Parts: sequence; structure tokens; C-alpha cells
Amino acid sequence: MAARGLPNAAFEVSMQPSGTVSPALATVGVLSDLRYSARSLARTPGLAATVVLTIAFGIGSNAAVHGFVRGLLTRNMPFPNSAGLVSVVGADTDRAGPVSYDDYLSIKSSGDVFEWVGAARESQGTIVIDGRAATVAVAAVTAELAVLLQLSLDDRVVVSRRPVHNELRPRAGTVRINGVDARLGAAAPEWLEGLYLGRPIDIWMPWTEATIHDAGRSHRSVWVIARLREGVPTDRAEAVINAGRRDAGLIRVFPYSGLTPDMTYGLSRIGTLLSAAAIAVFLIACANVACLLLSRASARSHETAVRVALGARRGWLARQLLSDSVLISVAGGAFGMLLAVWTTNIVPLLFFDRDAAQLVFEPDVVGIIAVSFVSVTITSACGLLPLFEIRHDRPSAILRRESAGPSTSMRRLRMFLVVAQVALCCVLVIATGLLFENFRSALLTSAGRPLATTILATMESRAGATPSDTAASGIAFFHAIEDAARAVPGVTPLAWVATLPGGLPTWQPFEVEPRQASIREELMDVALFTPASLAHIRVPPVAGRLFGGQDTVQECRVAIVNEAAAREVFDGKAVGRSIDDSSGQSVQIVGVVASHRAEGANDLSRPTIYYYANQGGIRAAVAGPERFRIPTPLQASSAVLNTNVVSSGYFDAVGWTLADGRLYSAELLRGCRVGLVNEEAAEHYFRGDAVGAAVIDQAGRRTEIIGVVRSVPLRAFQRRIEPSIYFPMAQDFLRGMTLILATPEVSEALLTDLHRRLEAVPGRGPAPVVVRTLESHLAGPRWHRHGSQPR
Repeated sequence: MAARGLPNAAFEVSMQPSGTVSPALATVGVLSDLRYSARSLARTPGLAATVVLTIAFGIGSNAAVHGFVRGLLTRNMPFPNSAGLVSVVGADTDRAGPVSYDDYLSIKSSGDVFEWVGAARESQGTIVIDGRAATVAVAAVTAELAVLLQLSLDDRVVVSRRPVHNELRPRAGTVRINGVDARLGAAAPEWLEGLYLGRPIDIWMPWTEATIHDAGRSHRSVWVIARLREGVPTDRAEAVINAGRRDAGLIRVFPYSGLTPDMTYGLSRIGTLLSAAAIAVFLIACANVACLLLSRASARSHETAVRVALGARRGWLARQLLSDSVLISVAGGAFGMLLAVWTTNIVPLLFFDRDAAQLVFEPDVVGIIAVSFVSVTITSACGLLPLFEIRHDRPSAILRRESAGPSTSMRRLRMFLVVAQVALCCVLVIATGLLFENFRSALLTSAGRPLATTILATMESRAGATPSDTAASGIAFFHAIEDAARAVPGVTPLAWVATLPGGLPTWQPFEVEPRQASIREELMDVALFTPASLAHIRVPPVAGRLFGGQDTVQECRVAIVNEAAAREVFDGKAVGRSIDDSSGQSVQIVGVVASHRAEGANDLSRPTIYYYANQGGIRAAVAGPERFRIPTPLQASSAVLNTNVVSSGYFDAVGWTLADGRLYSAELLRGCRVGLVNEEAAEHYFRGDAVGAAVIDQAGRRTEIIGVVRSVPLRAFQRRIEPSIYFPMAQDFLRGMTLILATPEVSEALLTDLHRRLEAVPGRGPAPVVVRTLESHLAGPRWHRHGSQPR
């Protein structure tokens, strides 16, 4: 008769001589062992549940974290063979980016480390499809890269899915890109967003000599992707490429994963942090499981001794204890996988919309198997401890000892295990929370971290709504807003901006006038523009504008020319040009007028320039021909820039540094129109030499570039920084602006008080005041409590 609680089949199996057990009976014995283990664990549901959940947290957290890290750093690229693909980039002190065309040629000739080397140049362009125009991102790619990206280019262009979804579906076989007609090829693959994540491309076109000519050979605007030869590591490729290079021109080689090199480097550090935290969580979970199973083994020592006394063999005991561990491990692993699946949906909810959109879960099968194996091994080892405990004891001695109850040392050990169990559970919970918090904080960049408690106040001035409301009154309103904000304790106004970082770009086409220019001298008749001049010219002007109230003594000195001057002196492009008169003073051409064929003191069919009498300092009569010095650009080109209007303190407020030139000053803002561009614009459109160059918009307004800023995204997943130009708020007044405010701590009461004070400032337009944090802005468009409209 079997002992009470001992499975009959298993007991019978244990009584059989060695080697006489049939397979059928062995199978029955295993199933009986598992049923007995299930009943045994059911008698202690609290302990069993704790062990299972601990294993689940250990396996599930590791599976989830490694899955997200793998999804961020090793995205599955839909290429026929992605092994060996690398990004070859130029590296300087704080960032990695494109290389120059000369560097690209040098990389192509770098020995036998690459199977092939491809290149792409990204830019903004104007596309006209079926009569509809749009500003789009254009990429010119070499044949090698076109094959990799599965683009059928030949002599055609390929339209990506993005413009198609934006209702720019082409119906004809041609499109017009930057004024040049091109034939359409097959559509780009659906999976292809761009060369890198966050840098979407709308139009793909073949690489031509014009691409090199537009970009220039020496400035860095070429992205290089290559495939390493089999067996060649990235460090060897770097060594070959950098042979003979100086520190300023070093080249880096990164595995290509679809992420920009800067993002790859940043996320690799995040991945290391997450992996270390996940391993720590798993080790804590393993230690917790060990403590729980050791406590259970100590409690079952009397039961084990009874079984030994009744004749149970140690082999059967080992199998029984192993079945307990198997049940616990399988249950914990199942719940761990379920937890990992839930985590893939829960974790994105902890982040902002724009960050969550970049989270991709790619299960790491090898990692999950390794973690599960370690968990099963630890669980099995701890579960078999009772067997080792009685190895050298006599059953009668154990029974006598257990009848007297646990010894003092055993009681202390069990108490220690219980305390350790509770403590490690607390550590596990805290570590899991810190894991997610560190992941979230790691998404902030060096520029975004100091702005964690920044407040944004968006409002509209009434100035400019009617002709009587001038820009001066609007500027006065914004100054009053700053004074009202200072009245709130702990709030400091920093700067004004029209479009916040991370907002939708505002594209505008410009004509680019490079800084390098030759000087030639031309003769033009000089005339003073008075009301009597209207008898000799026609209105409206042929191009540009006439003089107006904005042309005062304090403003930039301006002039208009007749058609003869525009044609003969300026080659048909006069509006926006800056010239020097015989005294060395600069004057900008703002308009072109047509002349009446009427008799007068002067022959107005000759090249003539008109000065504005209201600007003062100009001769009151025509002085005859005068010699002017006219810069002739070496090569004028077009650009499409994201435009923004900012106050002078904006760049310091967002942590952007000056890369070249100078920032706005009161002296500069009293003269002609000036602006700053970011490094992306300087590289794309000014060949890296933007200071001293100029851009002319479609209205003929000229802007001289006085500086270049190094723009940095505020969050790791923020979309790429577009080529941008920044106009000073003092010269380009906009009715709607956003005030950036600093505060040591954000609270609901602070936001409410600030909103109330700003609404009370007179001169506000009809749009409501919207007050929110920078964090909520980066979270994406949504409704805010302190204001009635989304931004």
C-alpha cells in the first residue's frame, strides 16, 4: 500500500528493480508526478503565485526591454541581403553627418574593404504635378544605392508614397522639379520612407553631374552607404579610410540600421542603459526565486524525511522535486511571455505620441531562450535542495529532529529568507520603475534636458489687423505680455518664436546669392522719386514694389530702377540686389518700373535709378550719370527653406550655439534686413559658407545672412532639423507668437495664474491665449486645459 500523499503509480515505479520499468509505466509516472506537484503547489497558493509572478517579471521585463532595444537599433531592413551594410559619415567634435563629394570619391577608392559604395544628396525642392505645386524633400542617389533601395530610376524620377497620400497623385507621365521636366518611373516601395528614419524623402532621382555642381565638391552634403566585404570589420574599414587624415576630417563607419548616425550613437547608449537595467531586474528576480524556493525546501524537510523512511528512493525524490520546478518554470515563463506582449502595448503609452511612434518591438528570440534557460536552471537547482539536505542524514534522526520542531538556526534562516524575499520584491518593483523612468529621461537631448520645466504661452496681437494698427504697437503689446509674465512669482520670460521646435515647417522658396562675387562698375542716370515722377513711370511696378511708409530714414536705403536698367545692368534680375553708389553707400533695389514715352529733361529709356526723397540725404535733382559698383554672384541658385521669426534671445533659450558669424544686435536690426540660418541650410545651399551671402524671397525682399547656428533636437526621436532661416522679430513682425518662459517648477496653480494674467493684457487679438508646457507641446497636437484650441 502506498504511503499517504504518495502517488501509487510513482510509488510502484520506485519499487521496481532497476531497468524493469516499461515506457508506458514511466509515462504514467511522470504525469502522476506532475499532478502531485500541482496539488502540492495548490496547498500553498500564496507562495506558488509569488514564485510564478517573480519569474514572469524576470523573463517578461527582459523580453520586452531587449525587444524594444533590438527594434530601435537593429531594425529589420527589407533588403535581399542587409549583412555588411554600413553608414560612412564624417565625424567632428559632437555629431556625425554627411561627407563631401571629394570624401565620397576617396571612400570609393579605399582599397578592397567595400564591395560597393553608394551616395545620396538630400535637398528641398519645388515639384509641380498636374499643375499643382508643393515643396518636397528630394534625394539624388547613385545607381548602387538605387539598387539597394529597390528604386527603378534609370533616367526617371520615383515618387514616394507620401506625396501620393497628400493628394499629389500624378496622372501624367512627367513632373517638373525645380523648373526641370522629368519623366516618372515606378512608385517607390511602400516600406521606403527615406534613407534614414525621421528624414522622409518625397522624390527620388538619379545622381547626375548637376547634383555635384549644385552641391559643390568640398562641403559636406553627401550621405554614403556601403557594403563591407565579407570578413571585414568596421574598425578595419575606418582605419583604411582614415589613413593619412587629420582629426578634423576623420570618417566613422556605423552598421546601417535605418537610423541616422547621430541617433544610432545616442540610442546605443540608451540600449546599454536599458540592457544593464533589464539584467539587474532579472538577477533580482532570480535571487527572489531562490529565496522563495529555499524557504519552501526548508518547510518540506519533514515531508522528505518521511518519504525516505518509507522507502522512497532519492531518484524518485529528485524526479518529484524536478517536476515541481518544471511546473513553476513553465507557469512563470508563460506569464512572462504574456507580460512581454502586454508591455509592447503599455510601454508606448508612457511616452509622448511622437516618441511612441518610433518604438518598434522586435523580439530577441536568442535572448528570450537564454533568459528562460537561466531561469529554469536556477529554479531547478533551488527546487532540488531538499534532496541534498538529507544526503548524509539518517531518516530516524531527521524524524526525531523534526518532531521537536525547527532548530533555532533554522528558524533564523527561514526568517532571514522571508525578510530577504520581501526586500528583494521591493527592490524589483523599484528597479522596474526606474527602468522606465531612465528610458524616458534618456530620450531628452542635451538641449531638451534644461527645458524640462519650460512653459509656452501662445497669443495673438491685435496690431496689424487694420491699417491703423502698426507693427510698433504690436511689439509694444508683446513687451506688455513679458511684463505681465514677470509679475508671476518664479516665471522668467526668455524669448519669442513663431514656430516652436518640432512644429510643422513653414517652407518658402528663395533665390540664393553666394558671398563670393566679383565687382563690376556700371553707369546709371540718377533720379529723385517725387509725386511728379509718376508722370514718367507706370504703376503698378513691373516687379517688386514702390516706395512706402516702411522706407524711413532709420531703415535700409532703397531704390527702384527702370526696365532698361533691369535689363542692361542686372541681366533681368534687379529686385533684391544690393549695390554701392560712388560714395560707397549701399542701396537695395526694391522694384522695377516701366517708363512712359514722354518728353522730359532726361531720356528715361536709358538705365535709370530712382532714390526716395523721404529717406533723406539724397540730392534734390538729377545729377546725371553716376557710377555704381555692382556685385556679380559667381553662381546664383534657388533654395527652399523653413522660415521662422524669433527674438534675439531665442537661440540661448533653446540651447543652440553659434557656429559662425554673429547673432542679432540692436545695431544690426536698425539697418537692412538680416537673418540667420542653421548648419543644415548652410551645408545644403551655401556650400558651408553662408555668412555674408544673401537670400531673396519671391516678393523681392533681400536678407543678408549674418550667422549660422548649430540647431539641436530637443528629443531623441524628434524629426530631423530642416534647413531653416530665422528672421528677427524686430524686422519681421507677426501677429501670432509664442513666448518661452522659464520656471523652476511647473504646477497647475502656476499655469492658471499665468493664463489669467496674460489674458488681462490689453491689445490682444481674437485668438485665445494658450498656456502649456514644452513637454505637452512635444507630445503632439492635443487639447489643453489652459486655452481653447490645439496648437
